[in-house]
Amino acid sequence: MGQFYMSNHRSVKLLVCLISALALSVCLSKTCPAQTQAQAQAPAQAPAQEDPFPVLPGLENAVEFWRLVFTRYGTGEVIFHDL
Repeated sequence: MGQFYMSNHRSVKLLVCLISALALSVCLSKTCPAQTQAQAQAPAQAPAQEDPFPVLPGLENAVEFWRLVFTRYGTGEVIFHDL
């Protein structure tokens, strides 16, 4: 009985996570900020000379992972990752 309970509990947690992720992706896809005409016509600013977000030593791989995630997938997509 204990093993069945744990298996069932994991299934419920997974189902809740999947439903939450789906709901979040739907909400995010519906709420795109509107760009004002002034913003659209504003000239692009020159890139800063120094990095405004320095990467701490030892976090390079984690930062690269999230950089790839946020540049590869759009707001209309859902991905799952497990630590």
